[in-house]
Amino acid sequence: MGRAGAAGRNAGNILQATNASADLLAFPREYLLHASVQDIIAFDERDRAASLLQACFRDGLPKQAEIRFANAITGTRWIDLRICRHVGADGKASLLLFGADVTRWAQKLQELTEQSLTDPLTGVGNRALIRNRVEAYFTGDATQRGRFAIALMDLDGFKKVNDSLGHEVGDILLKELSQRLATTVRSRDTVARLGGDEFVILLDDMGSEEAAVGMLEQIMRVCRQPFHLAGCQVRVTTSIGLAFASARASPSRSCCAGPTGPCTRPRPRATTAIACTRRNSITG
Repeated sequence: MGRAGAAGRNAGNILQATNASADLLAFPREYLLHASVQDIIAFDERDRAASLLQACFRDGLPKQAEIRFANAITGTRWIDLRICRHVGADGKASLLLFGADVTRWAQKLQELTEQSLTDPLTGVGNRALIRNRVEAYFTGDATQRGRFAIALMDLDGFKKVNDSLGHEVGDILLKELSQRLATTVRSRDTVARLGGDEFVILLDDMGSEEAAVGMLEQIMRVCRQPFHLAGCQVRVTTSIGLAFASARASPSRSCCAGPTGPCTRPRPRATTAIACTRRNSITG
């Protein structure tokens, strides 16, 4: 693919580039010979790529990683990048870079990863996504991060909807409820469905318990608005339990373990029944 400077004023600069590397990266060869490696790598990948280059230069061991390269015209490409240290006859060290286009593979992997973290019925996250978010919080020094809260929520009397209107209508209710939740929380929060009518909401960077409770009260108000399903007006209420993360807690014992986990302690809690009214029928 090419050769890059490893130290001194040429550090990171592309010293040689083949025609094949120009085709691979969709850049003119002349441009590559006047650019640095960082110039052609996606911005959010530059630190990772720089670390690989520096590590290879220091220890002389080959490195490998999938790196996303950027091109303003053709878009981004994922390259399986191999880096080796080379010492020339003049005693100067440089880095040899070899690559193969793995864009299709990377895109498919991303698609499968997203599917594995998404509830297929509602389109919100699933149990695996919440577990990943909780474990990510406990990676490193959690005391340096803002507190997060986890709320477990279920619908009161959801079985009545399934029994009286059918499971298809119940599924539509879950989908519409999920959309309401997703549009009510902040962009940095996470909504996921654990199964059935059980949802979990991760509220990230909450300054106080009162702020988290205020958010949950807003969620309950939104959920109380009627749903219009199959010619029927359906009103639901929710039961919600709230808990805050602790820097000393273990992510393996998070609320994702199940309904008897530590996050089911109720605060706040509102328990009423679902009211379902047809135009020409009695209230369910």
